[in-house]
Amino acid sequence: MHTNKLLAVKMKSFRDQLLEIKNSLKSCEKKSLVSEKKDSKRESSANEVKYKICPVCGCKLRFNNFRKHMALQHDIKVDSTVVIESKSTAKVDNSEIVKCPVCSAKVKKHNLKRHARKVHLSPKVKKKVIGNSPRSKRNSTTPRRIATNRHTSPEHRQAMLAKINQGQYDNERQLLNLLKNASDREEEKIVNAVHQRLKLIAPETYRKLVGPLHIRDPLGIKKCYCGNPRSLSQIADDIISDIVPEYSLLCDACWEEDICSAWGHYGAWGAKIIDTETWRTICEERGDTKYATY
Repeated sequence: MHTNKLLAVKMKSFRDQLLEIKNSLKSCEKKSLVSEKKDSKRESSANEVKYKICPVCGCKLRFNNFRKHMALQHDIKVDSTVVIESKSTAKVDNSEIVKCPVCSAKVKKHNLKRHARKVHLSPKVKKKVIGNSPRSKRNSTTPRRIATNRHTSPEHRQAMLAKINQGQYDNERQLLNLLKNASDREEEKIVNAVHQRLKLIAPETYRKLVGPLHIRDPLGIKKCYCGNPRSLSQIADDIISDIVPEYSLLCDACWEEDICSAWGHYGAWGAKIIDTETWRTICEERGDTKYATY
């Protein structure tokens, strides 16, 4: 009996030791997991890329490239200590915000008239909001003044280029309006940017108005449309005025991809700009120049 009691006491002590070892192992595992989580958080915070929005053109830039962008694009030197607030982070003064008397919408004070023009179309509502100002009495037939200084400023031009390149005007109608206005104002950079977006979004419109999607002769050695690429509208004008180059009539690629496609878009089954008689004369000239033996 005495020996059995001694064995029971020894077994109890051995179990207590095993429990202590298990608890110590669990605590060590928890500490290792906590340390691993902290290290992963530090690594993720170190690998995170900080971005900043340009306050002039609204581009999203890396924080390290912000000063370089401001110096090159906008000719503005930014010190490391100076912090420029962007349009999105800038706080709006509550005193500038007013309620519309018609729809009780919160609008900026200087945008109240524009809100009335766009949202509330009836003249009575316009009188209620705008009042009997001399500007409101102006006739609709009088020409509207254009703020030339704002539209020709480099900041506005750079902002427009940034919006076009970012895809904010990725709509065929908007791009065509931009192309028309930029060509009227002779803004070559904006015209080139619109051409690039049209090439991606509306390739058929790009082929009609600008030129081919792929240049067949990059060196420009040939004297046909392969070396001098033109749009389908320009080729249609050449067909109407009978000034298609002889080299283009001889070239099979120009005939299939340029001249015939211009006839398909602007011919009798298209826009009906080219007559069938002029197309017959072009076909006869093609046959005479390429297959005649005399």
